[in-house]
Amino acid sequence: LGDGQSSYFVQKYVKSKKPVLNRISVGNYNLKYNGVFFLNGELLKGVSLKRFKANFKRDIKKVCDQALDNRNLQKTKNQYMFGFYNAIKTNAGVASFLGTRENFFGDYSYYKKEIDIYKSIKLDELKKVCQEVFNDKSVFISLWNKHSK
Repeated sequence: LGDGQSSYFVQKYVKSKKPVLNRISVGNYNLKYNGVFFLNGELLKGVSLKRFKANFKRDIKKVCDQALDNRNLQKTKNQYMFGFYNAIKTNAGVASFLGTRENFFGDYSYYKKEIDIYKSIKLDELKKVCQEVFNDKSVFISLWNKHSK
């Protein structure tokens, strides 16, 4: 959704005919038993935060159907696998990679199952999870005092 210049959010909000953001990024922070999925961006000068927020909340309800297709799913799988293998280029990378799996899953060799899981993800499963992530329970935060009005 937000990784790379061709991603849905970059195309919609940064590179569109009427851009509203200087940049946007999407990420996640995973912990052992939970995590956070987040988007962050920077409004272009002159763009109303109130208007952007209203439009974004409307758009986010449609993102799972508009942005997710088999091509994007395969692109994401390819990017994930590239990152997966890129992480083990060095001895330190291998140690971190295996240590993370031992810590999170109790088995350093869990990566074998992890690869199978990622390869088996289907579009309908992805859309279902997307709907769960982009529900009405999300939080919108502005970090600038001038936006508090």
